[in-house]
Amino acid sequence: MEDPFATSATVKVCFLIYTHDLNTTLISNLLELQPSNVKPYQPLINNDNEKANATSWIIETPEEISHDINDQLSQLISLLADKKEIIRSLKKQYNTNHEFRIIIKMKNEDKCGLKPAKGFDHKTLTFINDIYAKIMFDQYII
Repeated sequence: MEDPFATSATVKVCFLIYTHDLNTTLISNLLELQPSNVKPYQPLINNDNEKANATSWIIETPEEISHDINDQLSQLISLLADKKEIIRSLKKQYNTNHEFRIIIKMKNEDKCGLKPAKGFDHKTLTFINDIYAKIMFDQYII
């Protein structure tokens, strides 16, 4: 019998801080965290959507098989929880944008099968709201 978990979706969660004039070194120093990735601002030319329209400081979880997005989301929130006031001050001082991006990849043949749970508890939503963040979902069928 085939293992039902062998074909489950993978989930990766990213937390982004971004704006046009972002000093990523300052962000790293203030948060005392090293980013997983930094994407420098590149003006869009000829509607080239591959260019970054803001400089982004990003931390992310690894892509993992998951049945609940909160497993990955809680990893990032635990890193950021004691830095809430710093993140809030970034918004006020530097007009930064904050975003949790949840990336779900599912195999084409599994699109009717197991999917990760996508609910949020009150504590998670309160934290996301407190740091002025938005939540974005990217779901891919591969």
